[in-house]
Amino acid sequence: MYMRNLVSSLCLFDTDNLPMLNYQFELYNENNSLITNIRRRINQTSLSVVDQAKFKSLLVRMNPDEIVHCLGLLDHVFTYLCNIDDDVSGSSIQAFVEQHMNTNACLNEHFFRRPPFSTVPLIHIIALYELVEEVAFDIVLRQHVKTELREAVLDDRGKTKFVAQTFGKVNISPILKLAIIWIGVLKRLLIRVLNAYVDLKIPLQIYIERIDLWSGDISEVDLQTFELDEGILLEHTYCILNHVEKDHPTSIINDSIATADSQQPISSHITTGNTQSFTARTWYQNTNQPVKKITLGKSEQKLRV
Repeated sequence: MYMRNLVSSLCLFDTDNLPMLNYQFELYNENNSLITNIRRRINQTSLSVVDQAKFKSLLVRMNPDEIVHCLGLLDHVFTYLCNIDDDVSGSSIQAFVEQHMNTNACLNEHFFRRPPFSTVPLIHIIALYELVEEVAFDIVLRQHVKTELREAVLDDRGKTKFVAQTFGKVNISPILKLAIIWIGVLKRLLIRVLNAYVDLKIPLQIYIERIDLWSGDISEVDLQTFELDEGILLEHTYCILNHVEKDHPTSIINDSIATADSQQPISSHITTGNTQSFTARTWYQNTNQPVKKITLGKSEQKLRV
């Protein structure tokens, strides 16, 4: 009886009008995550400091819904990237979508249709995603952290222990000594994992040691140089983030907002790590084209990606 009532309360989806299902992240197995799969297929590199500032300046000009929508659009591209056998490592986001994603209805005019986002090479796509995550968290998602995380408190001793076992540890990997690195990974954890229904009473170490939550310049060897106390739990993530930010204030979006307020035109050129320059152009130019409703016949097979 209990199970019947539980099942009957679930939402119903009209699958006849769903051409595909886009699953975002693997919560329990990092080897199956989209981030890990893309890194295996395409060697990823960081964005230059100049390009990071440029993209942040563009993102903070958008309204909150558009910023969050950017994450969903990149998730959509990630899903296709993980199901393409061709070598696309030399392509840009624009070229990949035009050649391998047979739809433009879901593409946001202020993101993929707007330079310089469209010409970002795929070797930078995860770095771009992480940058959008940071801006999205600071501007939008921080206000929607669920109550269980807001109310979970780690005492001063636990906070001190976290710092001592992470970026305050003497023999930790040098790249992990920067507090801003930990601020970034804690935000990713809140966005990717803690937005779902997971057990919050498990040790934070189980998730914080996952390589897919860290930027590409951090290796498995680096992550083996620290270990958190088992008493520091997943539910303490938001409390720890606030503590680290308080003692190590950062300007993740402040500089970008200042740039946006200056109202200076932003160049549409992307400077990659190898000093190449890509000139952006507007694509899918007919942005007023009505969205076509996708319908599937009974004999058509759904695409599972």
